[in-house]
Order: sequence, then C-alpha cells, then structure tokens
Amino acid sequence: MRHAVSFLIAPALLACLVDPQSSAAGKPCPCPDTGYACVEGVCVESVDGGTGGAGQTACLVPAADFRPTWSTPETIRWDWTNLGAQEDFFQYEVVLGETEEDVRAEAGSAEIVGRTRNPELGFYIAPREGGAVPVVSTITDELEPNRAYFAKLVVTDVKGCRFSTDVVQTTTKLAPIGQVVLFDEQLEAETWGAPLALVPGCGFDGGACLQCLAGACLDADADPATWDALRLVQSIDLGAVPQSAFAGGQAFLEIRIALAAPTPNFYTEVIFGDHDHDGPGTIRWWGTRRLPVRAQTSPAVYQKIQLPLSGLTEEGGPPLSFADVQAGFDELQIAGDFLDATEVRLDTIAVRW
Repeated sequence: MRHAVSFLIAPALLACLVDPQSSAAGKPCPCPDTGYACVEGVCVESVDGGTGGAGQTACLVPAADFRPTWSTPETIRWDWTNLGAQEDFFQYEVVLGETEEDVRAEAGSAEIVGRTRNPELGFYIAPREGGAVPVVSTITDELEPNRAYFAKLVVTDVKGCRFSTDVVQTTTKLAPIGQVVLFDEQLEAETWGAPLALVPGCGFDGGACLQCLAGACLDADADPATWDALRLVQSIDLGAVPQSAFAGGQAFLEIRIALAAPTPNFYTEVIFGDHDHDGPGTIRWWGTRRLPVRAQTSPAVYQKIQLPLSGLTEEGGPPLSFADVQAGFDELQIAGDFLDATEVRLDTIAVRW
C-alpha cells in the first residue's frame, strides 16, 4: 500500500518542478537554481553581467557603470548608465545584501528593492518630468551605520530577460555625534509658499509636526508640472559643522517626512537657499532634485531622509562648498509632486555629523 501511494505522489511532484534540462523561460515557478529567476510567478532568464558569456547579450535592456554615489549612516544612493530602448524596458531592481555571495545568489541577507518600494524603478523615463529625464538613480535606506553593503542592479526587459551588473560595495557612514537643529517642536521659521501649520501630537514621536493639508495647503488645481513648495525661511547657521565632516561626507541633512496620497510620489526636491547671496534681489540654491519620497496610506508613517551636504549642487552649476556652508543659508525648501496628496507632515529637521 505504501508503494502504491508513492507511485501516485511522484508524478504530481514532477509536474510541479521545471525540468532543468529544458528551457524554463515562461514556465510557472519554481525555477531551476541556476540560470533562472522567479519574476511575478514566472521563470525568466537571469543574466549576470559580471560573469560574461553568450547569455549576457540576450537581454534587450542592459545597464552599465552601476555604482554607489554617496552614503549617510542609514542611506546609500546608487547611480547607473541606462542602455537599450524604452519600449523594451520592464523594470529595475537593486539587490542589496551584506555579502557578495548573497547578492549574486539573491538569497540569505539579500533584499530586492523594486518598484513597489521605490516607484521610479518601474520606469525607464521618469514620470511627470516632461518626458526627458531617464531614471538612472535610486536610494536604499533604513540601513545600519558603519556597515558594509554589497549591491547589483538587475534590469528586466519586456521578454522577461534579467540583466545583472557587477556586484559593487560601499560602507555607510558613522552614526552622528553632533547636530544643528532646524526644527523640533517649535517653529521659529517663516513659512512661504504652501502654508504649514504647527500641530501638536502629529510628530513621529508624538510631539508637534509641521502639517500641510489638501485644500488648505496643497494646491489641487495647480499645474502638475509645478510642484508644491514647503518653504522654511530662517537664519541657518552651520558654522559648527567641522570641515573634516563636510569633506568626508559625514555631515548630512536629516528630515522626517510623511506623505499621505493614493498615488505614488516619484521624486521630491530638497534645497538650501541663500537670498541676496550675490547682491540685493539675488538668490542661489543648492540641493537635490530627484529624491524618492514614498506615498503612504496613513500620514502617520514617516520616512527618514538623509542627504550629505557635500552631495548638494546648484542646478547646472558647481557643488556646495565648505565656504558656502560656513556662510550659512536663510531658507530650506522641500518641494514635490504632491498633486494627489491628502497630507504632508514634516518633523525633526537637523544637520548632523
């Protein structure tokens, strides 16, 4: 009787597994251990750009020069060069882990960061940016300070072929020991642009936050190409920032932000401004334009944004210098495509090192 049962079970097991000797592409998961990966329940070719071979040329949309651009204690920015054509593209994914082996195998400590977490990774050309801005960067966050991380970029084309770049490595910065607080519980700045309200109890730790509500603050009728700007105008003295911390990328701006919206928010702009920098009526800006800030269903879910001061630049101009930092600023602006947002909250803004 036992033998009869085993004969009935064996064919069922065989039907659930993909024959490793035949092509697994397009068949339901599970997939063979090598050469294939499970993408949305279907086996697709997995091409490792670091190993070479004939399979590397099979994918329609490869990528090049995947690299870490900067890091903070809890965030790493990654950049790459996009190749191929938009019509052949399906998605990007960043595979992040604590060992090179885990990242190559996409197992163990490896985490796959895709378009569910960072929506821009589902696009070859950035949405709502005039159709001319390719997606060539993203961030991984909620990391541990002073820890080595390994990563690779995986590009999937419309045929399901997955191209992998070489695995690269970087280390997050040390946990900060100094800071200059720009906002925490008390509002000392003027608010320009969208009017922010100081509201008790809405902060990530139960304290006060700066709140911006649809209708009263966010302009639902605005041109989608014009972002809502949350502007804090005050004297920002950063003379305490050590030159070594700035030069080493250890000094960074930290903002806690919560964005409630039914649709994804792809990018947010964070910039420092200096009015009358080159004379009355002039202004200079240093910042970053394409920072992923995730939309949530609840305004109580905060994201911690960290940006190194040395990574801020003037648009089309030079990067922020230590002399600029020492001279100080008089505005911090947080702007984004908040067209569908019901609420935006800001809390605990500081420059730390």
